[in-house]
Amino acid sequence: MTAPLLRAPYCPTLSSMNGRPVIVILMVLAAGAGACANPGPPSPPSMISKLDVARGASDQLGTQLHEVPPVIDCANDLPRQVGAGQDCSETDLSRGQRHAVSVHIDRIQGSTITYSVVVGAAPLPPPAD
Repeated sequence: MTAPLLRAPYCPTLSSMNGRPVIVILMVLAAGAGACANPGPPSPPSMISKLDVARGASDQLGTQLHEVPPVIDCANDLPRQVGAGQDCSETDLSRGQRHAVSVHIDRIQGSTITYSVVVGAAPLPPPAD
């Protein structure tokens, strides 16, 4: 899913008015001053893509286990809020086994998201072909 392209409102400048009277420029600038104000940084998306959830959980699990990050697959996007979670699956390529993985958001600090990742003890059955 690609984020929509956000465009800033058109804010006229002296060079873009092509010699129109200054009074018009002042009226246009005064009327549009709120729209031209710096809105600050864009707000983060309300959802985290399933690929980003899987990547973040995989990186965190690899760090916790001091191993190469496992392959994690998540079926859905996740709401960007502390406590949100879902069940995913983890593939241990070295053993050829899959396990259920519970992934929850523990903390959101700016663009950094910390996940709680719990791997199920019993392997999952092989996927149906």
